[in-house]
Amino acid sequence: MSVPVFALLAASSSVTTLIGTAPVRAFPANSMPQTQVLPAVTWQVISGQPESYLAERAGLDYFRVQIDCWASTYTDANQLAAAVREALEDGANNVLDAFNPDDYETETKRFRVSFDFSFWVDRDSNTVASGMTYTNPASGLVGLIAGEALAARIAVIAVDGEAFAVDLTDPDQASQVIGITETSAAQGDRVLARYSGVINYNGWAWSRGPIFYTTGGMLTQTLGPEVVCEVARALGAKSIEVDIKSPG
Repeated sequence: MSVPVFALLAASSSVTTLIGTAPVRAFPANSMPQTQVLPAVTWQVISGQPESYLAERAGLDYFRVQIDCWASTYTDANQLAAAVREALEDGANNVLDAFNPDDYETETKRFRVSFDFSFWVDRDSNTVASGMTYTNPASGLVGLIAGEALAARIAVIAVDGEAFAVDLTDPDQASQVIGITETSAAQGDRVLARYSGVINYNGWAWSRGPIFYTTGGMLTQTLGPEVVCEVARALGAKSIEVDIKSPG
């Protein structure tokens, strides 16, 4: 039960150009030697929880991880932080949650640039789960089994623990929307639906204001005869807050 931070950093040439390959200078919390050659990266899990499913045991674990980038100059620490951020934040699988205060250790003469990331980790493979992550992952998610092939980022309903795209030909489903899917999923696969909280996705280009669902549960800001009800509000071009309204 761990977060594959090392694997993600070691796979990035932009990061290993700065922290080496033999060895990769990336260490779990409190294990970096005081005399370590810099630049280097440390990380530590600061919180987390299993993600519960309606129909089976949790398949994902959520971790919030503090990432610290160390260097002998502030410029080098910032350069490393930029490379680490690029390696970890892909706009889909994990997300940068917060920046921490910069620091300078007078005894070791090391500069630190620090931030927190959220990771969803698949229990079976111990790899970062595919799909989006969220800024408020401690609540607002429901785990379901895909009752059909589902696209990512669509409004879905739940029937006996299974998720289905909203069917606009059935007016009763307008009041049964349970959330917005985290990822695409094949029939029978696990899928997460967010019913409250914030979703960030780099592929979006929203204008501030309400977001509705339309044919197949797809999200839209364009009003038309096929639009049923509001399911979120755009906080910015790439960020929405899920807030499912009753129809009418």
